[in-house]
Amino acid sequence: MRFKYIVLLNIFLISLTFAADDVVNKFLSKLKHMSIVKIDFEQRFYPVGYTSPIISYGDAYIENKPPFKIKITYKKPNQFVILYNGKNTTLYNKSSAYTYTSKGKNEEIKGLSVLNENIEDIFRPILTSYQDGYYEVLFIPRAKPFKDIDYVILKLDKTLTPKSFYVYMPKKGVLYIKVLGFYNEKLNEGIFKLN
Repeated sequence: MRFKYIVLLNIFLISLTFAADDVVNKFLSKLKHMSIVKIDFEQRFYPVGYTSPIISYGDAYIENKPPFKIKITYKKPNQFVILYNGKNTTLYNKSSAYTYTSKGKNEEIKGLSVLNENIEDIFRPILTSYQDGYYEVLFIPRAKPFKDIDYVILKLDKTLTPKSFYVYMPKKGVLYIKVLGFYNEKLNEGIFKLN
């Protein structure tokens, strides 16, 4: 009897994985047709040991072709910009005019840059539910660059537009990003500049 339940559970998990593959593939196909992805967001970070979250608002631009430039602008409560130009990451604090540049990608950029890669090479997706017109897809990391992350939950509406990201990092805390807007933006000269 117990063996029967184990077999049924495995069949159920396999069917969820295939359903997740279909949802994720359709979502990635939608992304491929966007030249510049713009995301308006509310970010809530719950650091380990803190009782209340750190809340920030801003937007992100992701160029959806090599060299995959990314710009994250935080508007409230602090004003700073994180810019990745394909080679270097620059952090710019608008209030103090402080600028710091380092080679490669920082953690925020790594998180967003997976949208330009084959997500299934980095995460194993499992469709956990479809309720009230929303898909929830659980992503479990496969790759070392995301060793601090135990899992990510992506919530998509029925048009496969992201509504939220939930990132669980046991050593750092929990990051919850509510997507306020998700657009295909036209490229202009100023998007990937520090300003």
